[in-house]
Amino acid sequence: MFRLTIVCCCLVCIQAPGQSTWTIDSAVVNFHIKNAGIAVTGSFSGMQSDISFNPKKLKKSSIKASVDSRTVSTGIRIRDKHLLKPEFFDSRNHSIISMESKSFQKTTDDQFEGIFMVNIKGNQKSIPVSFTYTSSGALEVFSGSFEIDRNDFEVGGASMLLADKVTVEIWLRGKAN
Repeated sequence: MFRLTIVCCCLVCIQAPGQSTWTIDSAVVNFHIKNAGIAVTGSFSGMQSDISFNPKKLKKSSIKASVDSRTVSTGIRIRDKHLLKPEFFDSRNHSIISMESKSFQKTTDDQFEGIFMVNIKGNQKSIPVSFTYTSSGALEVFSGSFEIDRNDFEVGGASMLLADKVTVEIWLRGKAN
């Protein structure tokens, strides 16, 4: 199982139309993939976001987020350097991994599905992302997950050891400014 964890304690704004601006105080993104049956963990740092989300005005809502692929850290420097090479993230030519919402729909009281354009190594694909959005007092929390096929983004090349499917989990918490 290959698992990358992004933990960012950076300033990220959430602005919901007709509501106040929010600052993200914590963000986590986990990736899971099978790699020869061995669990690998790691992280990216420096997440950047621009979030304008109002559950009552979904057509006017938007979410953009990105990380710099050059910040990948798995705890093993040799592996980190390998992941920067063209076969994986090709960080010299494609340093930004990003996702941008295209639409949202409400599925239950606090459950939503967004269609996001995900961009890795210059390859884009529209991906459905299921997530929850909760607001309690001054805190807003987004939590979601989705699955990608690494081959759609030309990550990892042809491999019999590396699984094709990657599960991504995202969690963001913010507070009113």
